[in-house]
Amino acid sequence: MSETMILIKDFRKSYGGFIAVDGISLDVSRGEVFGLLGPNGAGKTTTLECLEGLRRSDGGTLRVDDVDPGRVGRRLSRLIGDNSRLRPCRTACAWTRQCASSARTTGLHRASI
Repeated sequence: MSETMILIKDFRKSYGGFIAVDGISLDVSRGEVFGLLGPNGAGKTTTLECLEGLRRSDGGTLRVDDVDPGRVGRRLSRLIGDNSRLRPCRTACAWTRQCASSARTTGLHRASI
């Protein structure tokens, strides 16, 4: 049985009248490599920023290792590592590599937040 590390259920986010993400759901298990792919404006960056606690969602459920990013905000970066250097040109592969590297090197667990 796999442990869910990322859970997204009916996630929604809009900016004014623009709907950036409209009800996506997925889960990623521990050890699984997962990428978000899509055209510009598809909501990839918005989804990642909400998972990182940098933005608040408008609805649905987000969990990273059973932690709600909306409740802990930027403190979640202690669990997943600092991805600020990836912001200007973040790709799914680069973000995944950074998170995997951070998890290996920090040894932080969700209880340490």
